[in-house]
Amino acid sequence: MAAFPPVWQIYRDSEFPSILLLPLADTGTTVHTLIRLGDNHRSTGTFRLGFSGSTGVTAHFSMARLLANPPPDLANIVLTYSAKLEDITPPVNSTTTPWRDLADLLKDRSVLPGAGPDQGTVLKVMVSVLNLLPKDKPGVGASLRWAVAGTPQGTLQLELQALPSPARLLTKNNLKGDNAVSVILSRTPLHAEFFDGVSHAGPVPLLFSPDPKAARAALDKRPGLAHNDVMAVNDRFLHAEHLSLAEAVAYLQAPKARAAKGYRMFAATTPPMPDATEPAPAPTPAPSKRPRLSTTLQTDNETGTVFNYPSNSLLINWLGSDTVPT
Repeated sequence: MAAFPPVWQIYRDSEFPSILLLPLADTGTTVHTLIRLGDNHRSTGTFRLGFSGSTGVTAHFSMARLLANPPPDLANIVLTYSAKLEDITPPVNSTTTPWRDLADLLKDRSVLPGAGPDQGTVLKVMVSVLNLLPKDKPGVGASLRWAVAGTPQGTLQLELQALPSPARLLTKNNLKGDNAVSVILSRTPLHAEFFDGVSHAGPVPLLFSPDPKAARAALDKRPGLAHNDVMAVNDRFLHAEHLSLAEAVAYLQAPKARAAKGYRMFAATTPPMPDATEPAPAPTPAPSKRPRLSTTLQTDNETGTVFNYPSNSLLINWLGSDTVPT
C-alpha cells in the first residue's frame, strides 16, 4: 500500500488510449486506473480503466439466473461467457461496459452452452427462442455487462451483471449508469495497487500528461495538487446493489425505475492537503447510504453440471409451440 503522495508514474498523453499495461501479480487480472492531466497539471476530468495479466476472463452461470420461468430444458443449461480483456474494458469515464443482449452474445459465440454433441443445435435454438421474446417488455429477455466494483474487504472485483430485459430498454440513467441494480452472475478478484486508506483511499492511478517532465516537477513542488483529482476518480468505484431475479423483474416492471442504492467504496475520509485548493471535476453523484444487500450478493461463480442435450430436447419442441414466457 502507498502513502499519498506516491511516486507518480507519469506517461505522455499520447499513450493514454493504448499504453501496454504490466500486471502486478504472476496470476490473475490486474486493473489499472488511468487519469489524463491538462497543461495545468490538473485532471481534465477524463479517466479510463485498463486490464493486464491475463488473456481474458471466463464465467459460468445457468439460464435459470437470467430468465424468469423458463421451460425446464432451458433453465438447466449452464452457459460459459469467455471474454477478452478488451471486451471487459469499460468506456472512458465509466466503470461498467454497456449492456448487451444475451441473443447477440450467443450469436457471436461470446456465450456458449456447455460442450456436447448437440451444442451447435442448442445454440441455434436458444437464439431463435430469445428472438421470439417481445422486444418492448421489461422483465422479459436478458442483458449482461461487466463492472469493476468494490468488495466488503476493500478490494476490487470484476462482476458479470445481468438484468432480465432487452438491452434496448436499459437506456435510462438509472438503468444504464454505473450505479444501476443488477443480478450478479460471477465475481473475479482483481489485483490493484492501493493507497494506505489514511492519507488517501482507493487505487493508485497512472497519470498521463502533455509534458510528463513538467507535470512531475509541479507535483513534486505541490504534492497535494492531485489529491482532489484522484479522489474524484476513486469516488466512482461502487459497492453495487444486487437483486434476486424476481426482484429485478419487479423492479423493471415498476412504473419508474428508482435510483440504485450502490454506495461509494472509497468515499473521501481525509481532508485535502493544503495546496489542493482548486476544485476537482465533480464525480457522478452516488448515494452514500448502504443498500439492503439481498442474499444474492453471496452467490459466487456458478460451475454447475453441464446439461446433456437429447436429440429430441423439450427445448426444441418448445420452440415450435406458441408459448412465450411472460
